[in-house]
Amino acid sequence: MNVPVNVSTPELAIRRTYDATPAEVFAAFSQAEALAEWFSPYAGEVIAEIDLREGGKWSIQMSQPDDEPATVSGEYLEVIEDKRLAFTWAWAGTPDRVSKVAIDLVDQGGTTLLTLTHTQFFDEAARNRHKLGWSACLEKLAPYLQAKTS
Repeated sequence: MNVPVNVSTPELAIRRTYDATPAEVFAAFSQAEALAEWFSPYAGEVIAEIDLREGGKWSIQMSQPDDEPATVSGEYLEVIEDKRLAFTWAWAGTPDRVSKVAIDLVDQGGTTLLTLTHTQFFDEAARNRHKLGWSACLEKLAPYLQAKTS
């Protein structure tokens, strides 16, 4: 008897609704100054560099408690203003493990539905760690957006 082999890699999808316009949410993901204010699951300094164009590079360095800063970087695959960002994702410590992230924004008439899809993880453990990190970051995005729109 043949047993099918699952050759797909683990994926992650997270949805959040924010009290902000798609333009405001897009800006939070596409401006280095904005990312420096909210993009980290930890407290501490965040340094972001962005070349926002298809083929452009980006990198984010995050302070970690009791450890060296963590650096993640990639290349923009798709940039559709106020609607979609897609990019590669690789940690400095594991540059051969390149995954892909897409941020899709849908205007819901006063709020924005954000769908984050992260695919091509090395294994389930990596996906689970990223789920925790992304969830913490997206929780920090809400108060950041609220402060910017107030």
